[in-house]
Amino acid sequence: MHSAAAAFEPLHAYFLDHPMLTVTLLLNAAVDAGQINPIDPPNLLQGVGNPASAPQPAPATTPATWPPS
Repeated sequence: MHSAAAAFEPLHAYFLDHPMLTVTLLLNAAVDAGQINPIDPPNLLQGVGNPASAPQPAPATTPATWPPS
């Protein structure tokens, strides 16, 4: 979803708002229960999302030969 089309802006906002609220509520409940130390929700989501969304170079491979020797 790297489109610059204006039609995607509401979808982008939806994915920022809804998961952020949900993650914040879940993290706060875990902190209140003493299960985790406080974590900044935007940083957590960014840490999870960036590796998943960044384009990765294709791994270097050698062409397969057929039939194998």
